[in-house]
Amino acid sequence: MPTVDEIFACCGPGVDLALDMADPLAAMDVDAVNVFHHRLGGHTVAAAHRRDLLAFAWGARGRSGIERAIRRGADGIFADDVGALVAAVRRAP
Repeated sequence: MPTVDEIFACCGPGVDLALDMADPLAAMDVDAVNVFHHRLGGHTVAAAHRRDLLAFAWGARGRSGIERAIRRGADGIFADDVGALVAAVRRAP
C-alpha cells in the first residue's frame, strides 16, 4: 500500500488532467489527484498513472458511481454509502 502525503483536488469544469495538469502535479511531488467521479475517465487514470500519480474518485453517492469508478481504474474512492462501496469492491475482479 503506497503512502500518500499530497493530494490535489481537481474537479472543475474545463480541467483535463490528461492534458493540463498531470506534468505540473508530478513535478510538485503530489502523490494523487482527487477527481469528481463523473469526470474520472480512463484517460484521466492513464494520464495519472503514466506520471506515477494515484487517481482517486470522490462524490460517488451510490452503487452505480462506485462501480463506474472501479471500472475506470480509480485507485481509491470516496463514497457516501460505505456499504455499497464495500460490496462493490468485493464484487470487483
